[in-house]
Amino acid sequence: MITSLTDARPADTGEADRDELRRLFGERPAVLADQLRALPEKKPIIEKMFVDGAGRLFVIPETSRVEPGTAIDVFRDDGLYVGRLEVPETVTLTYHRGAHATPEYLLFAGADDAGTPYVTRLRMRP
Repeated sequence: MITSLTDARPADTGEADRDELRRLFGERPAVLADQLRALPEKKPIIEKMFVDGAGRLFVIPETSRVEPGTAIDVFRDDGLYVGRLEVPETVTLTYHRGAHATPEYLLFAGADDAGTPYVTRLRMRP
């Protein structure tokens, strides 16, 4: 858990990040050049966040100490830290792949290498 910004060590931006920009904007050289120039040296410490119907906040951290998508920090609706969920398979959230939380499960939409959609269901235990 990150208790203060001094505990967080942002992960470095790497060649894979630049490759992703090249994949997204490769056909638009001017936009690609702007995106590469704007790419920071360090990544944000939070990859994604989402909430459930009970107001719990789920945070996917990305720091030098946590591999992206392998852990989810959970906070109650009053902001109290509940704990960290270790994720058995890497979770990737994008604008096309979302997440949904119920009182018992976290659901993640995804697609395999062939583009076949699937849903991952992770059971939450108190």
